[in-house]
Amino acid sequence: MENRQIRVLVVDEYPLFRKGITDVLASHPDFQVIGATADDKTALSLLSLKPDLLVLDLDAQGFSPTDLLSEVKYRLPSCRTLMLLNKAESSQVLMQAIRLDANGFILRTVSTDEFIDQLKLVHSGGMAASDKITAHESTEETSKRPFHYAAPYQS
Repeated sequence: MENRQIRVLVVDEYPLFRKGITDVLASHPDFQVIGATADDKTALSLLSLKPDLLVLDLDAQGFSPTDLLSEVKYRLPSCRTLMLLNKAESSQVLMQAIRLDANGFILRTVSTDEFIDQLKLVHSGGMAASDKITAHESTEETSKRPFHYAAPYQS
């Protein structure tokens, strides 16, 4: 039995970064990019294609990434979400995305291999987080969370 490709929707305001993500995924046999956009309205219309995974720019300025995340979780609860961050420092937006049940948080500085591994982890039901993000977990705001995130196990 052949495995179905993981259907990915990419939402990122930076055209070069968006193209880089789609090119990396297109070159990998496990993934199929079903759409890539810079805005929330187009992203919502692309939900009709039923992505398995949403890669979302958490630092977007042209729209509210947490509003988009909330709407995606409402319209397509089965869609897993991986949030991209520019820096590891905790922010209100990051905390809101955690409360909205985003499934992963990675920095834009990750390697291509780590990006692919984290996407697979999120798709399989795991929680992905860049090591630098989890290192900030000791802050007072994040310590109030009722659960803990960990980087994937490395043997």
